[in-house]
Amino acid sequence: MDIPPLAGKTTAMSLGALPLSYVLNQVSAFSQPLCAVLMSTLILGLLFMAVYSLSHGEITYDPLYAVFVLFSFTSVVDLVIALQEDGYMVGFMDFYTKEGEPYLRTAHGIFICYWDGTVHYLLYLAMAGAIRKRKRYRNLGLYWLGSFAMSLLVFLPGNILGKYSSEIRPAFFLAILYMLVPCWAGVKIFSQSHAPTSYTPNMVQEEQKKGILQRPADLVIVMCLVLAAFFTLFRGLVVLDCPTDACFIYIYQYEPYLRDPVAYPKLQMLVYLFYALPFYCLAVYALIFPGCSWLPDWALVFAGAIGQAQFSHMGASMHLRTPFTYRVPEDTWTTFFLSNMLFALGPHLLAFRCLWQTPGAHGPAGPAVQNVVRVRSWKRTGGSAGAASRMAPLTLPSLLQSPGALITLRAPLRAVAPPPVRSGSGGGDACAPTALGPHALWAVAWVLLLLVPVPVGAQRGRKKVVHVLEGESGSVVVQTAPGQVVSHRGGTIVLPCRYHYEAAAHDHDGVRLKWTKVVDPLAFTDVFVALGTQHRAFGPYRGRAELQNDGPGDASLVLRNVTLQDYGRYECEVTNELEDDAGVVKLDLEGVVFPYHPRGGRYKMTFVEAQRACAEQDGILASAEQLHEAWRDGLDWCNAGWLRDGSVQYPVSQAREPCGGAGSNGAGEGTNGGVRNYGYRHNAEERYDAFCFTSNLPGRVFFLKPLRPVALAGAARACAARGATVAKVGQLFAAWKLQLLDRCTAGWLADGSARYPIVNPRTRCGGPRPGVRSLGFPDASRRLFGVYCYRAPGAPDPAPGGWGWGWEGGGGWAGGSRDPAAWTPLRV
Repeated sequence: MDIPPLAGKTTAMSLGALPLSYVLNQVSAFSQPLCAVLMSTLILGLLFMAVYSLSHGEITYDPLYAVFVLFSFTSVVDLVIALQEDGYMVGFMDFYTKEGEPYLRTAHGIFICYWDGTVHYLLYLAMAGAIRKRKRYRNLGLYWLGSFAMSLLVFLPGNILGKYSSEIRPAFFLAILYMLVPCWAGVKIFSQSHAPTSYTPNMVQEEQKKGILQRPADLVIVMCLVLAAFFTLFRGLVVLDCPTDACFIYIYQYEPYLRDPVAYPKLQMLVYLFYALPFYCLAVYALIFPGCSWLPDWALVFAGAIGQAQFSHMGASMHLRTPFTYRVPEDTWTTFFLSNMLFALGPHLLAFRCLWQTPGAHGPAGPAVQNVVRVRSWKRTGGSAGAASRMAPLTLPSLLQSPGALITLRAPLRAVAPPPVRSGSGGGDACAPTALGPHALWAVAWVLLLLVPVPVGAQRGRKKVVHVLEGESGSVVVQTAPGQVVSHRGGTIVLPCRYHYEAAAHDHDGVRLKWTKVVDPLAFTDVFVALGTQHRAFGPYRGRAELQNDGPGDASLVLRNVTLQDYGRYECEVTNELEDDAGVVKLDLEGVVFPYHPRGGRYKMTFVEAQRACAEQDGILASAEQLHEAWRDGLDWCNAGWLRDGSVQYPVSQAREPCGGAGSNGAGEGTNGGVRNYGYRHNAEERYDAFCFTSNLPGRVFFLKPLRPVALAGAARACAARGATVAKVGQLFAAWKLQLLDRCTAGWLADGSARYPIVNPRTRCGGPRPGVRSLGFPDASRRLFGVYCYRAPGAPDPAPGGWGWGWEGGGGWAGGSRDPAAWTPLRV
């Protein structure tokens, strides 16, 4: 293949992008997205007019000349963007990367710009130079076509599907139209004639008669393509969440970049799986059974596609803009580079084999002939001038083998198309000779359009990540604690979060730290924000939340005086310019789940009333996870209750017919226990009980035993005289579960119910299972019991009096003295 000279005029026009981009970057008006795309369109339009006026002859000869000149200009722009993002240039394309196409600042976008600014740029200059010199450039055009199509096939859908979909700007729609130009250019390139070859039909036929074992070069390429096909299939399964150990080890230890939420690596592997893998299979077949006329052209297209894809993928896997946890580990660099370089080498060897080596894969050959001579000079003695002007191979006798012989033609020349060649085994046609050309290219264009939908409603949910785009930055990666952290009410807990920020030229003051609580899958509540030295806590977290500040990269949040409402999932988000990452920490609480219904009876509460009832009893609505854990600990309750997510469920440890257990016949169907689920119910109309959750008590619960039982009003006065209040239901459950309170005597509680806690079951105390026994809601004015009191921490000691009440330990007030042991319940 002849390498055409570079076009000097095209080089000069393309380099005009440097001063133009610098001037536009200084104009503040272009900081708006719409202004950026309008100015880009205007510049390209003016450039086309200039090219048309200065090179009208070249455009008339081949319209692709204008395409290559325009694209060489954009290639210089892309190279400037890549160099600027890596810190080698300053002040050229800030306005466009901020407001035009901010996703070009990703690692994948940067390496696409590098490839376009180097490889594509040289191809544009070479092809434009070939048009000016009226030379062939078909092979260069096919390589460029595959490279350009692959970059669009991955980059455009990745912008929509990845984590930067919220950064889609009007300039994106220009890119969608931009992809139609290479499709038209590809049709023009495919329609060009092939370059003449020096191989005779005899040589081609002899080569094609050889088996694959007699063609060592083809055998090596077949082995490379087969290995590449298996590698393609394996990586496709990896990004499709293959559950095998091999896939898990590979994605975490060799190519963690495949997990990057930017979506480019996953899309690249899927394109390989659904497009490259079939081509590998067809190419192997064409090498084993030579004679496929489509192989040389599409081998070039495929080589360009794989070259561009592997360059971008390998570069982005190592770039600093890729978060640290998604970069290739240093100890696997050798394996990563060798496997990916060999993967890219196979298609290029195939293209080289088809174009520059022996003619086995060059398509059909004619029958055996004695000799073939190309006529360089002749005399025409008859026939039409148009027919005689065409030069074609002639079959001549052996006496005309002397070089430079003057041949006198007595008739017009006619080129006869050779018949299709047979396979080496003498069977039928080895491969259909029809080339896959313009029709296949238009089919690819339609596939591209279908894969790039209009990004309507790119903002997902009610949370939008705002990427700060000010100045240079490095990569940010957030690491949080796996699983969950556990605390209790009143305690202090650290929600661990560390970030890795690689930017040697910048400090950490430009990094924004944000903690939010996940209220539901689409709603978030702000907890804490820090930007440099400016810190701010929000709502109920004021005065309780602060950063741990344990060295650089520490974003851990210290939460003091933990409350029941703090239970849940928290998101730690670290943002610096376009790079951001987030991690989730789950805060769990030690506590107990208890069923509850008010005095009015069962199934009397809406969802809001259930929330209020739990809060009045020192609790919150339990989560589904908490109820499931309580069921595993033995909770058995045959009344459905609200949970915090709006669902209605109930736990059954011992299956029985009234509780959704045994079938109507009493046995044989549905006899297993479990958590029965009614699903999500109408929270304003339907009524159920509630399952509440409470945690450790900062104070203590104790029992007052009167000399004679009293009503609820007298019990409240007795607790008040001791510096306490009547205990709530949640406080009694917490004392039973966490403080191991055990008392076989019923007492009043604040809601008017009478209950007692049993840690060590005994026959006279309500059965063989531990728990809090309930006597329901007795008449508060007529029924007489003792009382369970709750004394908050820091409450003043009461002065001794003559109430005549006994204490939990059996001692009592006598002559003004008290038993100190009565005030020492077990603490958490």
